[in-house]
Amino acid sequence: TLVDRVVADPDRPLEGTNWVLDGIASGDTVSSMPAGVTAGLTIADFQMQVETGCNTGNASVTATATTLTIGPLALTKKACAPDATSVQDAMTAVLAGQVQYTIEADVLTLTAGQAGLTLRAAR
Repeated sequence: TLVDRVVADPDRPLEGTNWVLDGIASGDTVSSMPAGVTAGLTIADFQMQVETGCNTGNASVTATATTLTIGPLALTKKACAPDATSVQDAMTAVLAGQVQYTIEADVLTLTAGQAGLTLRAAR
């Protein structure tokens, strides 16, 4: 018996879900996460909590059905290993100002111009 995807694997809510970074897009190229680097974000009560793989921080955020407007991102200032620094740079490039988003099942995709992030709902 076939079951509709929305019934079998519904879209996760934007708010309250722990989203784990799964891929980084630049133009038409998508890179996977470097080994040993874990990053992600959570949105709740108009705030975004961010873990960049090295530093942590937060920003104000408002959402519509297709866009997020992200206020200035305040991050801690630890020195990071090169792989963590590249992930942090990719995240901070996307997580600023107006960002387009889509959610399909357990995948959140954020895009800002040619840069993008793919995140999966934590299990």
